[in-house]
Amino acid sequence: MHSRRWIEFSDQKNSFTSYERLFVEMDHGCKYHGGTNFGRTSGGPYLTTSYDYDAPFDEYGNLNQPKWGHLKELHKVLIKMEKTLTHGNISNVDFGNSVTATIYATEEGSGCFFGNANTTTDATITFQESEYAVPAWSVSILPDCKNEEYNTAKVNAQTSLMVKKSNEAEDEPASLKWVWRPEIIDGPVLEGKGQFAASKLIDQKQINDESDYLWYMTSVNLNDDDPIWSDNMTLRVNGSGHVLHAYVNGEYLDSEWATYGIFNYKF
Repeated sequence: MHSRRWIEFSDQKNSFTSYERLFVEMDHGCKYHGGTNFGRTSGGPYLTTSYDYDAPFDEYGNLNQPKWGHLKELHKVLIKMEKTLTHGNISNVDFGNSVTATIYATEEGSGCFFGNANTTTDATITFQESEYAVPAWSVSILPDCKNEEYNTAKVNAQTSLMVKKSNEAEDEPASLKWVWRPEIIDGPVLEGKGQFAASKLIDQKQINDESDYLWYMTSVNLNDDDPIWSDNMTLRVNGSGHVLHAYVNGEYLDSEWATYGIFNYKF
């Protein structure tokens, strides 16, 4: 998830409600869990591309603070306002200078969002005879339209500090060397045997880093009297896997690799 990014739609930038601006600013949660390129391929010279970026979880499942804590506080406030947001009547107040309020009201109560679209200027507004400070480029949430419980620019969560330390191994470069470790996949490739069966997709972390890939297996059983049998048969497979290993009667037949995004295999 990337923070503090503005999405412009021609001249409609200031027509967003404060509630809509909240999710535009938080970039609508495009990535919640980080990861690395498929097959751990590099994104550039001496650079392994990681999709952690600003995700609340890194690729190892560790919390990225303060993003994770800040979003946890946001979700807590929105859950508290769930009934008001889903059943309330919506009204808007324009305070001028790109500062607005969006009010969700039901018979039981109301909730408010104050938005300040200025990127450099803080704002002070008067709403229902009370004053509120709204920092530049932020949205404040008031579940009862009286008390502010969240603001996108005010971070109360713990902050993680990245510290760069020298690599002691660099003092002895002669001791460093690359080691080739082949993937041990003789079972699935040569024998057509898996370690366990499941009727769902499995998280790649469950393979314990023995392979860069998850191998999924399926089979088709034909009766001896099936009319498809002949002396000259061809096996065709349309799938979405990058590599396919084929077996006939338990015997390894051959392997095919997808080329140019075409996942049609013929044996």
